[in-house]
Amino acid sequence: MTATMAQANEALRTAVRERLAATPQDDHKMATVSCCEGGRLTGGSLMGRVAVLPPGTEVKRIDSPAGSTEWLNALERLRALHYEKTAQYGGAEDAFENVSASQKCGVEPWQRALCDLSDCVVRMQKYAQGQPVDPTNALLDAANWALICLIKMEEAGR
Repeated sequence: MTATMAQANEALRTAVRERLAATPQDDHKMATVSCCEGGRLTGGSLMGRVAVLPPGTEVKRIDSPAGSTEWLNALERLRALHYEKTAQYGGAEDAFENVSASQKCGVEPWQRALCDLSDCVVRMQKYAQGQPVDPTNALLDAANWALICLIKMEEAGR
């Protein structure tokens, strides 16, 4: 039986929780993890409890995120969409293989992503005019394309 993405994520979270619970606080592997008041990283979604900073920077526990739980839940949905789309359109070497392929036609990958982002805005305009459009899908797609555009722009040195 093949696990769904949600089941696989939950299995991974459970394994991490169990590993952290079984690792002594003074274990050398815990030296790179610094938590408030001597605590340890715990919990279900790390997105709701941990701020991940640039490499080499401490990871800090956040007991009460100042952000919105709804926003973090939407971010988890965006993460699931990324995995789903990567499985459909990405390659083993490049998760954005379908976007990167536009370069073969003379279109910068970030421009390709921008066009797809624009399409999402058009879909939302149609929704606002009462046309039958799935707004959740359009908005999650827009967030996805915005991030891909950002990534591809940064790769291009823009």
